[in-house]
Amino acid sequence: MPVAGAFVTVAFFLYSVAIWSERCQRKLALWMTVLMAFGFLADSIGTGMMMQLARENGLRIGVHGCFGYVALAIMFLHLAWALGTVFDERWQSYFSRFSVWAWCLWVVAFVIGGMGAVNKG
Repeated sequence: MPVAGAFVTVAFFLYSVAIWSERCQRKLALWMTVLMAFGFLADSIGTGMMMQLARENGLRIGVHGCFGYVALAIMFLHLAWALGTVFDERWQSYFSRFSVWAWCLWVVAFVIGGMGAVNKG
Protein backbone atom coordinates (compact mmCIF):
# COMPACT_ATOMS: atom_id res chain seq x y z
CA MET A 1 0.00 0.00 0.00
CA PRO A 2 2.82 2.52 0.65
CA VAL A 3 3.86 2.40 -3.02
CA ALA A 4 0.27 2.91 -4.18
CA GLY A 5 -0.05 5.81 -1.77
CA ALA A 6 3.16 7.31 -3.14
CA PHE A 7 1.78 7.19 -6.69
CA VAL A 8 -1.44 8.88 -5.61
CA THR A 9 0.52 11.52 -3.68
CA VAL A 10 2.62 12.26 -6.78
CA ALA A 11 -0.65 12.53 -8.73
CA PHE A 12 -1.95 15.02 -6.15
CA PHE A 13 1.18 17.14 -6.49
CA LEU A 14 1.25 17.12 -10.32
CA TYR A 15 -2.49 17.68 -10.72
CA SER A 16 -2.47 20.51 -8.14
CA VAL A 17 0.47 22.32 -9.74
CA ALA A 18 -1.21 22.09 -13.15
CA ILE A 19 -4.64 23.27 -12.00
CA TRP A 20 -3.44 26.11 -9.79
CA SER A 21 -0.87 27.29 -12.35
CA GLU A 22 -3.65 27.56 -14.91
CA ARG A 23 -5.82 29.36 -12.38
CA CYS A 24 -3.09 31.90 -11.54
CA GLN A 25 -2.05 32.50 -15.14
CA ARG A 26 -5.63 32.41 -16.49
CA LYS A 27 -4.38 30.47 -19.51
CA LEU A 28 -3.74 26.76 -19.93
CA ALA A 29 -0.28 26.01 -21.31
CA LEU A 30 0.90 22.76 -22.83
CA TRP A 31 3.26 22.07 -19.91
CA MET A 32 0.28 22.22 -17.53
CA THR A 33 -1.55 19.67 -19.64
CA VAL A 34 1.53 17.43 -19.61
CA LEU A 35 1.57 17.63 -15.79
CA MET A 36 -2.12 16.71 -15.75
CA ALA A 37 -1.39 13.72 -18.00
CA PHE A 38 1.40 12.49 -15.72
CA GLY A 39 -0.85 13.09 -12.71
CA PHE A 40 -3.57 11.00 -14.32
CA LEU A 41 -1.05 8.27 -15.10
CA ALA A 42 0.25 8.25 -11.52
CA ASP A 43 -3.29 8.19 -10.13
CA SER A 44 -4.24 5.34 -12.47
CA ILE A 45 -1.23 3.29 -11.37
CA GLY A 46 -1.88 3.98 -7.68
CA THR A 47 -5.58 3.21 -8.00
CA GLY A 48 -4.82 0.00 -9.89
CA MET A 49 -2.42 -1.10 -7.18
CA MET A 50 -5.02 -0.38 -4.50
CA MET A 51 -7.68 -2.30 -6.43
CA GLN A 52 -5.34 -5.30 -6.70
CA LEU A 53 -4.55 -5.16 -3.00
CA ALA A 54 -8.23 -4.93 -2.11
CA ARG A 55 -9.02 -7.88 -4.38
CA GLU A 56 -6.28 -9.98 -2.80
CA ASN A 57 -7.61 -9.22 0.68
CA GLY A 58 -11.26 -9.86 -0.23
CA LEU A 59 -12.30 -6.28 0.41
CA ARG A 60 -15.32 -4.67 -1.19
CA ILE A 61 -15.54 -1.21 -2.68
CA GLY A 62 -16.37 1.32 0.02
CA VAL A 63 -16.95 5.05 0.06
CA HIS A 64 -13.33 5.79 -0.81
CA GLY A 65 -13.43 3.31 -3.70
CA CYS A 66 -16.54 4.95 -5.13
CA PHE A 67 -15.05 8.42 -4.76
CA GLY A 68 -11.79 7.13 -6.21
CA TYR A 69 -13.43 5.78 -9.36
CA VAL A 70 -15.47 8.94 -9.84
CA ALA A 71 -12.39 11.11 -9.24
CA LEU A 72 -10.34 9.10 -11.74
CA ALA A 73 -13.11 9.46 -14.33
CA ILE A 74 -13.31 13.21 -13.65
CA MET A 75 -9.54 13.46 -13.93
CA PHE A 76 -9.66 11.67 -17.30
CA LEU A 77 -12.44 13.92 -18.62
CA HIS A 78 -10.62 16.96 -17.28
CA LEU A 79 -7.45 15.88 -19.10
CA ALA A 80 -9.40 15.41 -22.34
CA TRP A 81 -10.91 18.85 -21.87
CA ALA A 82 -7.43 20.31 -21.24
CA LEU A 83 -6.17 18.77 -24.49
CA GLY A 84 -9.11 20.29 -26.31
CA THR A 85 -8.40 23.65 -24.71
CA VAL A 86 -4.74 23.58 -25.73
CA PHE A 87 -5.76 23.11 -29.36
CA ASP A 88 -8.87 25.32 -29.38
CA GLU A 89 -8.73 28.42 -27.19
CA ARG A 90 -12.51 28.90 -27.36
CA TRP A 91 -12.72 26.26 -24.60
CA GLN A 92 -10.45 28.27 -22.26
CA SER A 93 -13.10 30.28 -20.39
CA TYR A 94 -15.14 27.16 -19.61
CA PHE A 95 -12.03 25.25 -18.61
CA SER A 96 -10.97 27.99 -16.20
CA ARG A 97 -14.46 28.22 -14.73
CA PHE A 98 -14.84 24.52 -13.89
CA SER A 99 -11.24 23.38 -13.47
CA VAL A 100 -10.98 24.06 -9.74
CA TRP A 101 -14.29 22.25 -9.13
CA ALA A 102 -12.93 19.13 -10.83
CA TRP A 103 -9.78 19.44 -8.72
CA CYS A 104 -11.87 19.79 -5.53
CA LEU A 105 -13.78 16.59 -6.27
CA TRP A 106 -10.51 14.78 -6.82
CA VAL A 107 -9.11 16.14 -3.54
CA VAL A 108 -12.17 14.84 -1.65
CA ALA A 109 -11.34 11.31 -2.79
CA PHE A 110 -7.66 11.86 -1.95
CA VAL A 111 -8.48 13.05 1.59
CA ILE A 112 -11.00 10.25 2.23
CA GLY A 113 -8.39 7.72 1.13
CA GLY A 114 -5.77 9.30 3.38
CA MET A 115 -8.13 9.22 6.35
CA GLY A 116 -8.85 5.55 5.68
CA ALA A 117 -5.14 4.74 5.49
CA VAL A 118 -4.46 6.52 8.79
CA ASN A 119 -7.33 4.71 10.52
CA LYS A 120 -6.08 1.31 9.35
CA GLY A 121 -2.42 2.04 10.09
